[in-house]
Amino acid sequence: MDKSFKRDFIKGSAAASMGTLVAMVFQFLSIVIITRYVTKEEFGIYVLIIVISTFIDTVSSLALEQSLVKFISSADSLERRSTFIPILMIRIILVVAAIILVVLFGNFIMPLFNFTATGFLDVIIILFILSSFRGLFYNLLQGMNLFKKYALVQTITSVVRVALLFIIIYLSALTLKNVLLVEIIAVTFTVLLQMVFIPYKEVFHWNVNIKNIKKILNFSFPLYFSGISYFVQTQVNVFIISAYLNPLSIANFDVAGKIPQASAKGFQSFIIVFFPNLSRLLSMGERDSAMILINKSILILSIIINLLLLISFLFNSEIILLLFSDKYLDSALAFSLMMVAFYLTAISNIMGYSLVSAGLPSITLKVNIAAGIINLIGAFLMVPLWGFMGAVYSILLTGLSSLLFHYLYLAKYDMQIEAINFIKPTLIIILVLLLYYTFYPVSLIIKIILLIIYFVAITFLIPEAKEIFKLIVKHLFRFKPESHS
Repeated sequence: MDKSFKRDFIKGSAAASMGTLVAMVFQFLSIVIITRYVTKEEFGIYVLIIVISTFIDTVSSLALEQSLVKFISSADSLERRSTFIPILMIRIILVVAAIILVVLFGNFIMPLFNFTATGFLDVIIILFILSSFRGLFYNLLQGMNLFKKYALVQTITSVVRVALLFIIIYLSALTLKNVLLVEIIAVTFTVLLQMVFIPYKEVFHWNVNIKNIKKILNFSFPLYFSGISYFVQTQVNVFIISAYLNPLSIANFDVAGKIPQASAKGFQSFIIVFFPNLSRLLSMGERDSAMILINKSILILSIIINLLLLISFLFNSEIILLLFSDKYLDSALAFSLMMVAFYLTAISNIMGYSLVSAGLPSITLKVNIAAGIINLIGAFLMVPLWGFMGAVYSILLTGLSSLLFHYLYLAKYDMQIEAINFIKPTLIIILVLLLYYTFYPVSLIIKIILLIIYFVAITFLIPEAKEIFKLIVKHLFRFKPESHS
């Protein structure tokens, strides 16, 4: 792994992270506004509409977005030039087919939920169409290493969404329908802005042939079923809560997961850089460098996410009260547990993307199918017993299973992960939390002392931690603007 690769990787991570951080702040602000100004039931319905749209997008995508990243970041220039147009054509055909099926069968499916969603079918279709192309164009920018443009689109569109919400609040008209209207406008603006930044000359090559399409589809199919399984792992709980309970329970569950979801988006900014660069290293035969990158990435993420995890346990009630108001305090413990699930899933995803980059997407498929089945069964059994908390417990079990499966498969294919990289920070967190619950309830001073204990322990027991914190600060606040040749 040469110095220029390391420099570009860190600069790319910094750019993507800064853009995602700003976008996360504004997206979070938009959720805070919505939860405070609409009723809990309306928020639950809003969440379900978004999840239904995401489900249709996932089912109809064929994982073309991930394939686009893989092929367009390839070392083979011919492969890069002959990728985008075939994928775009296939995506358009799939979108049209999905719309036809939704229109034909949507009125029969929607009443299965505990509220009348039929009136929102048009909104779901519009959001599905826009989201399909938003995802495709984001992955195009990712595959071409245009991380700062990627980050710029994220930032601008999240600011626009918040601005629209404030305008509607000023007009005293923030209802469920207007929130959905803002969502449609924001996603439309995202797609238009992405189209401005696409380097058309580099990707619009009309080299469409059956052999090339077959190659793309062969790579996509395992990832497609893996993506569906991942949806089952992470989103199907909303459907099960809706079937067993009501929109209020959906609202509690979703609020508990908002900060972990935002954290996952921050993690995705790392994946945006990690995936294509790891793919490039492996495609060039630099296996040792690739393994160093994988293990260093796991170590960095373990240290950072465990810090967030500790904060979520120490200040869960305060955070929920501050952001979402006292009507969502029932979600405080669930929020902390969902942060644990995020940690498990993040480390598991690093391992999964490592397998995909090594040309083993079918392995990730097997893991995601197994984890999806665990979550589906777990949610069906636990939600009737423990309400929305049952869905949280199911997600925890799923994240742990996925991490274990990925780790075992990497070992099987001689991609040895240094497990100590995520075991050490986890043990430190467990010890600090044992101290916390020993003195519970505790004062603010004790909570701050426990945070200090974590920092001291992590830097003493893991020498790389101090360097990691320095690098994060340096490259988050001191990166230069993107140069153009």
